[in-house]
Amino acid sequence: MNEAEEDRHESKDEIKNIEDTVCPANGSVSSSDDEITDVDAAAPATTIFDEEEANSDEVYNRTDQILRDFDGNIINFEASEDNLITDADRASLAELKEYMPKHYPSHPLEPQYIGPGGDMKLIRFLRRNKHVPQTARALAEYIQWRQEWHVGEISIIHVAHVFEMTRTFRIMTMGDSKLGQPAVYIDYDDHTMPSDVDLMLACLYCLEDLDIRLADSLSRVACVLKLTSFKLHRYNVKMDKMFAKILDLYYPERLGPTAVVEAGLMFRLAWKMVRHWVPADMAKFITVMGKDPTPLHAIFDHDAIPKSLGGGFNNDPMEYIKQCCDREGVPYDAREKCPVDTRVMLQYFGSDEIASEYSAVVKGVGSKRTKVTRRWNRYYLVLTNDTLFYFKSSRSTQPNNAISMAFVSVEDGGRGSKKHTLTVTTAERPYYFSFTTAEDKHVWLEALKKIAGECASDTIPL
Repeated sequence: MNEAEEDRHESKDEIKNIEDTVCPANGSVSSSDDEITDVDAAAPATTIFDEEEANSDEVYNRTDQILRDFDGNIINFEASEDNLITDADRASLAELKEYMPKHYPSHPLEPQYIGPGGDMKLIRFLRRNKHVPQTARALAEYIQWRQEWHVGEISIIHVAHVFEMTRTFRIMTMGDSKLGQPAVYIDYDDHTMPSDVDLMLACLYCLEDLDIRLADSLSRVACVLKLTSFKLHRYNVKMDKMFAKILDLYYPERLGPTAVVEAGLMFRLAWKMVRHWVPADMAKFITVMGKDPTPLHAIFDHDAIPKSLGGGFNNDPMEYIKQCCDREGVPYDAREKCPVDTRVMLQYFGSDEIASEYSAVVKGVGSKRTKVTRRWNRYYLVLTNDTLFYFKSSRSTQPNNAISMAFVSVEDGGRGSKKHTLTVTTAERPYYFSFTTAEDKHVWLEALKKIAGECASDTIPL
């Protein structure tokens, strides 16, 4: 059996797995607590698979068209003058610096709270969120997130082991594109992938490293993602969604043109199914190039392209570790356990603890209205001291989503035909929940309001 046949065989065997994880084909809702299903608006997986199989040669082997698309993104981006600070940027920045202390006094815009970047970071947040009040709220949530996850404390000595693993995930700078954009190379080889937590920590470290390197720049980062051995059964949708959210909300206006190379049928299938939840401003930069990396030579100099893709760049992760150790001033062979509380991270994309065993303020069954299909689906809801989780069932270890209760509003009532509803509104959108009885709704409404109030009043110590 050749590689293409193996991919096709694997996809048919595992299609049900990703279908259940991302977008179940049927919309039935079981009355059983332990058989709660989620529907999030996508075509049946078999239809997508059949379409992909039929069109893969026609679409993904046309590298000339892909080159024009990807190259076009770069040219348009350069011509847009996004790297320049405008008078509008300066005016909004001055307004933000006056607005923030008045409305969020416990969230100062100082480096120890917002990390590297200073005014450049604030301008990126302003461009992403458009208006000063929305930007101030987004920055307050960002500061809260940095404190909860201890992002600024992650060092190369905490994540070096991730890069050292044989035939595994690699991420490193690879010079600049021909248009001067800094570039990152990611080699996703999942034969010996690290744990979800280690992978997320390594990604966060790299994002912080890029923020430090580009602290005085508004430049976006070009990305080359190599997916030689992508396997569907190892794909963690929840972690991927969380990372996309982090990249969009907390590192705004940073992702630039992204080329996905050596992408087989399995990734193209997964990408078609999940791209609907990737923010539009991010998805527009992503181009799938298929198996042929040749178009990269029109975008990067030969010495900036990794050797594994036909260039002259030595993509040895040890070189990246050495660069980071030199910059941080730490011994090359130093290794320490990361200070980040991994329990906080695990709550967002799964842990060994089942939903019914979470330490919670209140927990039980409720329904949530889906964003796209507006269908009501039953979940097992868990409200902790700072987060509202909803799970597929009481025995699930991986939440379908996690809503931070910091900076949310909670109101009685909501949209749809259901009775006993309430609304939890975040900076992104409203979430509508319903309950079986008025008494259940009242318990949840009071608990949610209480936790939201406590989270809003929490201060970050100076």
